[in-house]
Amino acid sequence: MIRLHVFVSPQETLYLSAHVRMSRRPVPERVQRGIIRVDDAIVFNNADYRHISPSMESDLRSVANHLGQSMQRAIARKFESGPVSSS
Repeated sequence: MIRLHVFVSPQETLYLSAHVRMSRRPVPERVQRGIIRVDDAIVFNNADYRHISPSMESDLRSVANHLGQSMQRAIARKFESGPVSSS
């Protein structure tokens, strides 16, 4: 699992950091439907932290900027998802 930390405000987006969490338990290919009683392999409660490579960090900075821009548009539109109505 990659955890990406981003600061988003109406004025700017800042990439803060990122790291990888590697589960110490086998992660299932698919998750069963319904209620999951034991979720340690999915939630990564029992995990190790790992640094990311410089190339992955560069990619994640780009993802953070795109995500931040989308969030800034949502903030500016006050989270309206349809056409802006004239009031």
